[in-house]
Amino acid sequence: MIGVLMRNTKKSTPVGSRDALRRNASGILIDVFSWLFATPVAVLIRFDGEWKSSNMTDILFFIILGILLNFIFTLVLQINWRSQKYGSIEQLILMFIAASGTAIVLLLIRIVYEFPNLPRSIPILAAIIALLIQIGARTIPSKGIRNSQLQNPNLQKVLIFGAGRIGYQLAEQLLEYRDIYRLIGFIDDDYRKSGSKILGEKVIGSIEDLTKIFNFFKPDILIVAISNLESGKLERVRQISVESAVEVRIVPSEDEIISGVVQLSDVDSLDEEEILGRPQALQENPVVANLLKNARVLVTGAAGSIGSEIVRQLHKYQTDQVFLFDRDENGLLRTKLGLNPKSDLTDSDVILGDIRDYEHLLNIMQKTKPDIVFHAAALKHVSTLERFPDEATKTNVNGTRNVWKAALNSNVPYFVNISSDKAADPATQLGRSKLFAERVIASTPDEVGVKKYVSVRFGNVIGSNGSFVEIFRRQIERGGPLTVRDPEVTRYFMTVKEAVHLVLEALVVGGNKETLILDMGKPVKILDVAQQMIRASGQKIEIVFTGLRPGEKLHETLYSESEKVQVKSHPKIMHTSVQALEESSLK
Repeated sequence: MIGVLMRNTKKSTPVGSRDALRRNASGILIDVFSWLFATPVAVLIRFDGEWKSSNMTDILFFIILGILLNFIFTLVLQINWRSQKYGSIEQLILMFIAASGTAIVLLLIRIVYEFPNLPRSIPILAAIIALLIQIGARTIPSKGIRNSQLQNPNLQKVLIFGAGRIGYQLAEQLLEYRDIYRLIGFIDDDYRKSGSKILGEKVIGSIEDLTKIFNFFKPDILIVAISNLESGKLERVRQISVESAVEVRIVPSEDEIISGVVQLSDVDSLDEEEILGRPQALQENPVVANLLKNARVLVTGAAGSIGSEIVRQLHKYQTDQVFLFDRDENGLLRTKLGLNPKSDLTDSDVILGDIRDYEHLLNIMQKTKPDIVFHAAALKHVSTLERFPDEATKTNVNGTRNVWKAALNSNVPYFVNISSDKAADPATQLGRSKLFAERVIASTPDEVGVKKYVSVRFGNVIGSNGSFVEIFRRQIERGGPLTVRDPEVTRYFMTVKEAVHLVLEALVVGGNKETLILDMGKPVKILDVAQQMIRASGQKIEIVFTGLRPGEKLHETLYSESEKVQVKSHPKIMHTSVQALEESSLK
């Protein structure tokens, strides 16, 4: 699940277990009181206002039994005690079923056991009275709450885009935080829902009416409650929201809503992946799933952005065992905690080590016996490696060669090397070291047991550690300025999820010793991204142009003119071959 409830709000309310207990307790007390009050009233009605003191034992037993049965039905039907103040139609129907069920069971007990010794009409009368009390306790405060909210100018007005299951669940929870938020309505592109009501609030239009709705209702927050909304619509919503100074929040994708019930704590600010708005190629390949299922996998650089995402996606494929290898112990712990909050560094699948140490790598691989190695460990910052070129050689060149040799000597059948678009016509230490690493993989000997050793080349990953998007975000937090090399500089972008998804596809798409190049769409101007992020922040921030640094290109390429590139079985993956190294360079 993502983040914390509605980040950057003006005020906040703790959502702890004590608060939940308080809200539940009020609903439980209402149910108890309803049967405590309803039973004597039912007796008085049945006996024309005359109280039969001789029936006190039966009446007390009836009250206790009614309360217990109603409590059981409430639990079984999963009636939300916390929403008993807000007039949910679905909850009212469930309450009617609970009251009816309680009356029927009480009546059957009376018929079969002839105890409690009360007229058979009492269970029915008591259930009706108890239900009316519960409905009253639910609906009467609801009107008062809405009236008080209308008179409170400090509440943040919320509009929900999506009148489906997720929108309903969010609306129901927003009512729990009525001292912070006021729900003003819904929008939905399904014309059949127009004018309908959810928890008393109308579906007031569609995305076509968004500008008019913003101008009339003046919401503070728009929650996009449609998981996996197509990028074009999401970008349109974002643009209109920025123009109207409305903050956009978004729910996670369906596969992240594991329980099927979205919580307010799942709602997060629209991030850069949605802002860039490029469709992602994330359709699962059953051949990949079959290969990864029950496999043993070792991931180097498992603490980094790419490595940790590889680990997360492998986790979904029911991979037999995934070994996390990195020299960053804190990063390893973060990756593990992301999979299981109860994990720690004592788990046997967490391995601390450096790819510069061949003997340690060889020992680890011979112990773990992986079927697949994903090599994501690398140094990647252009300017840093220009200052310290020997470090690029030690890690990206020698380190890759160490991992490759250890895999060969441990009879690992599959090996995927993560490369970079900087390897195409390299002009920097990073590019040259990555191209050398690709040539190492291209030098894989044709040995028995070796099935597929490939390199996968792609460009910038949005939101990765140390990426310029992260730098922009921090500069915005400080109030600017944003530093851009040149107004015309462009780069290729891909989300970390899409990049890793295609890296996994490389296992079945690529041929042995090939370099695979991911299709990253059209290059994007860095200046455009900077301006989008500034607009999304709602601040006025200056952009400063600092000029290209030595070795930096104005426009990156995914492959050089000398490389023969072709698309084969996968439309998002191109194939090429780089020159293998001489044997002396592999030692």
